[in-house]
Amino acid sequence: MGTIRVTGIADNFRTPGGYAEILFAQGPANAALGPRTAVVVGPKLATGTATVNTLYALPDEGTASLLAGTGSPSHRLARKYLAWGGAPALYGVFYTPTTGTAASKSFAITGVPTKRGQADAQVCDSICSYGFSTSDTASSVAHGLESAINGKTWLPVTAAAYHAITGTGITLTARIPGTTQNTAIRVRTDVTSGAGVTVGAGGDLTGGVGDDSSPLTTALAALTSVRRYYMGVPASDATLAGLLKTHVVNKSLPNPGLRSVGIVGGRGTLAATTTIANGLNNARIQYAWHEDSDNDPAELVGELMGLRAQTENTDAAANMAGTALHLNKQYDVADWPTPDEQSTAINEGIAPIASTDSGAYLVMSVNTQSKNAAGTVNDFRATETHRVSVPDYYMDLALQTWALNFQGKKFAEDKRTADGLVDPNQKPSAGLTRPSNVATMLKQLLRQLEDEEMLQNVDASVAALRCQKSTVNAGRCEAQVNLHTIDHHHQLVVLGKEVSSG
Repeated sequence: MGTIRVTGIADNFRTPGGYAEILFAQGPANAALGPRTAVVVGPKLATGTATVNTLYALPDEGTASLLAGTGSPSHRLARKYLAWGGAPALYGVFYTPTTGTAASKSFAITGVPTKRGQADAQVCDSICSYGFSTSDTASSVAHGLESAINGKTWLPVTAAAYHAITGTGITLTARIPGTTQNTAIRVRTDVTSGAGVTVGAGGDLTGGVGDDSSPLTTALAALTSVRRYYMGVPASDATLAGLLKTHVVNKSLPNPGLRSVGIVGGRGTLAATTTIANGLNNARIQYAWHEDSDNDPAELVGELMGLRAQTENTDAAANMAGTALHLNKQYDVADWPTPDEQSTAINEGIAPIASTDSGAYLVMSVNTQSKNAAGTVNDFRATETHRVSVPDYYMDLALQTWALNFQGKKFAEDKRTADGLVDPNQKPSAGLTRPSNVATMLKQLLRQLEDEEMLQNVDASVAALRCQKSTVNAGRCEAQVNLHTIDHHHQLVVLGKEVSSG
């Protein structure tokens, strides 16, 4: 039999240990064990007490707020993640954002109240209100709204009322500088009709200048030798998502074998999101999409990361399609993705979040690998996230079981019968292992995951499994196993024909 090779493990690589590689979408086209923990890698405010590029445990929102700064994208991501309650442990690595200009949005307030009323500013998913009376002025209404906004300290903006010759109103400024907050934060305004006060239209914060590529790269490097299975970066742009992809792909190689997945997200158009997702095109990166969402990218990432961590730690093959989320439904019904738009997004490797009158929900959990390696041909085989989760779980089981039962033992070839088959009567030994012993373990794990409803076609996998002693590295056992991940039942198509006689 030919040598079984995995990436980065040369014939002369001698360091003891278990090394596994998973090749996705290998069929015809048609954990370290224990909880999978999570990590947020994102910017901190100057008020955050964390030392940059240092790994911290985030057991609760208060700790995340203290370390990253209240209202920072990292705090907001952690806030959504921890709201899931049953999700496993969360960690954080923080960086100081680039020096630059913060995104902002201003809206005017004019008129004199003629009766009691209320002015509202909805920032992300939080409504901030000021009740006014006939004793108020446009300036006092502006200051009242300013206090209401700044009183919600978890928001990603600060508010400043202005009153000058040019007019009266409020300016919202992102808490961090840089382009990451451009079109990431939405404000909506409203005021009691006929009360004499006018509040200008809201919209997205824009005008941020500054690139976080360098500080994010350094922060990710702090995790090079650390496995946190779910890695969330509160960003929506292609550059930062690409940096996360590079980090996750490199650490998921057989050496170091720290298999992980990355999650990013955004609220842009389907066309813009498709461009980003197609550019990533990787089974280990998920892009959460909620067009024109009231929730910012940090919350979208934290929400999906919390859902996956809670669900996949119970069942690595769980079907999360249709799961209700702790997100606002899209404000404008015109933004609700149609079934055709949802299908397009899924086929392009985007995890769409849709809306109903009841709220927001995840349409299907997919990663960005929707194309072949060259990005030129549609290939959906490995796009559902459970097709990554299950193989990772199998490899985690296999490597741990091997380490507990076989590593460090004496290693010999199997004795074989005249017809070349493994001799069933070869003498067992507690201190000696053979390829057939390892093969038996790998087959038992296949059966185990079949019983747990994570794998299918296991008879074929067992029959095709190869396990052999390396001919060039005497201490190495080489194995190849086909993993047929279970399918999810997503659709029912029924054709009804009325056939009664006339």
